Amino acid sequence: MATVYKDKLSTRLFSPLIIIFILIFIVLSFYVPSITKDNAIKSAIISAESPLNNTRLLGGITLKML
Repeated sequence: MATVYKDKLSTRLFSPLIIIFILIFIVLSFYVPSITKDNAIKSAIISAESPLNNTRLLGGITLKML
């Protein structure tokens, strides 16, 4: 007789692993893009503020020298 598919040892071992990997992939596919977006926004704000702070500092120094 043919071995029933659900009674095979390989099926009982690998089925939970495959399900866990699929669930992890689904969770990471939603989590990683949101974290990446947040970090991109934060770094864009920091890099946009840096020249402004430098301009303010140089302007203050220039006014003191006059």
